[in-house]
Amino acid sequence: MIVSYAQNFEDVRLWRALGHIANGCYVDIGAQDPIVDSVSRAFYEKGWRGLHVEPSASYAARLAEDRPGETVIQALVAADPGLHAFFEFPDTGLSTAERAIAERHAAAGHPMREVTVPAVTLAAVLDSLTGREVHWLKVDVEGFEHEVLRSWGDSPVRPWVLVVESTLPMTQTESHEDWERMVIGRGYRFVCFDGLNRYYVSASHAELDAAFSVAPNVFDGFSLSGTATAPFSAVVNGRLRDLEVAAAIADATARSREEELRRNFAAEAQEVQATLQKSRDESAVLAAELAARERAFAVDSLAHEREKLRLSDSIAVRERELGEQAVEREREHGARFVALQGELASLGRTLAERERVHGERLASLHREHILMRDAISAKERVFGEQLAAARGEFERLVHAEEAKIRELRAELEARQQEVGEVARAMCSLELRFSAQLHFAQTEVARLVDQQRELNARHELQLAHEREAASRMAADLGDRVESLHGIAGEQRMRLQAVFSSRSWRLMAPLRRLTQWLRQIAGRQPLEQLEQTAQLAVTFDHLVTSRSRIPAAEPKPLAPVAASICHRLAMRESGLPFAPRARSPDSVEERPKAHS
Repeated sequence: MIVSYAQNFEDVRLWRALGHIANGCYVDIGAQDPIVDSVSRAFYEKGWRGLHVEPSASYAARLAEDRPGETVIQALVAADPGLHAFFEFPDTGLSTAERAIAERHAAAGHPMREVTVPAVTLAAVLDSLTGREVHWLKVDVEGFEHEVLRSWGDSPVRPWVLVVESTLPMTQTESHEDWERMVIGRGYRFVCFDGLNRYYVSASHAELDAAFSVAPNVFDGFSLSGTATAPFSAVVNGRLRDLEVAAAIADATARSREEELRRNFAAEAQEVQATLQKSRDESAVLAAELAARERAFAVDSLAHEREKLRLSDSIAVRERELGEQAVEREREHGARFVALQGELASLGRTLAERERVHGERLASLHREHILMRDAISAKERVFGEQLAAARGEFERLVHAEEAKIRELRAELEARQQEVGEVARAMCSLELRFSAQLHFAQTEVARLVDQQRELNARHELQLAHEREAASRMAADLGDRVESLHGIAGEQRMRLQAVFSSRSWRLMAPLRRLTQWLRQIAGRQPLEQLEQTAQLAVTFDHLVTSRSRIPAAEPKPLAPVAASICHRLAMRESGLPFAPRARSPDSVEERPKAHS
């Protein structure tokens, strides 16, 4: 199992073909970062070693630091060795030696810096590996592939597999037509295109062709590193960043809690130490006071003893003096002796009282000393218990935080497993999508063929319809001409009718007919018969205005009555029953008056 770091699973495809080789060799032209989007990182972790060519100073330094034991050449590969202009876009993968592409990137808002770097030929790079078999060569130079492959020259070194970026930078436009003939001419066969790179296998290693027949999938047994910049790693990278942030937050929280506990413990320890020191100072003060009091009591006792001795000496002297004078003054001083004995007893009682008071005071001071010593011992025990409790709480919190960190690590491992499962699922979906895309392309081709066939049939049918339409148009032209002739004849006939004397004479009758139709639309059926009587009045009107002789006024009345009767029957919807002809009907009149 390998960890994929590449942008488009290039390392997975190459490992499928070359993973059986131990300690292989590779050449990476345009290596860029040693980890992010690196094709060689997975092979380096498996013990392979190779050569990197990178013109950017920052990336070359990273490669040299991260890949001990490998050769890093800070230069670009071109057909003309020497110094060459290089257009650098810091911290991106857009840096290129092609000026037109660099100007497009700069116009899009990317900050650009033009530098001069040394250039070497691909032949010199490959010849520097004399005695070593080169298993794969990768070329990713952002539109400068033609110059790199042109600099191969006469070098006999033939890497087993070539991986060449074959689209214009930041587009899906393929650009291999400019340089592919040079690759084919060196004995390589094209085996696959992954949407970004084209893969070629040397004719001497045709057994590797089958390894490039399918896309990376779940059976390749790889996992994502989470460092690739491709969009399909965005969710994985986001989850890893979230987990890292959560772990950092938990770690910071644990450290903060630990620091807080330490500060609290130090504060409490300082407080206890201050309390203990205060207690010790108080004990020292009490002890000094007790010692001073004991010294004062000793001084007082010594003074009392001295006073007692002095009084005893004085009493003895007094007794001797009294003894000497006893005989003489026994009777004189009997009372005085009693008084002295009373005074002596009083002094004895005073001395005893003072001794008792001093004893009680000494005992009180001794008890206070013992109580203070017990209080100090109790405070020390309480402080010890608090200190032990604080240590236990601190250890418990440390264990809890360690448990949380273990849980977060377990969750991180679970998330990494989920990321691996998601990657495998994505590969499976990619396979299914490829199959569906192939089926859709086949179906589209079939539908296009059907559409072409239908278009051909439609064109043929349209031609027949156009021919039939032209014939129909010719027939219709003939008919239209015939109808125009008939219409002309009818127009002439109508003009003859309109210009005749009989048409002018029938104008009042036509107006009467219109008037009768209007009345029929507004009056009931039984009133329609009454309108016929109006024809008589109209007959007189016509007779008076026309040039018809006065001897023939009557025939118009029956005609008008018959017309009104027919109009009434038609407007009412009743079946028409012709009236009996009268001897004076219009039909019996001479044709000249019809």
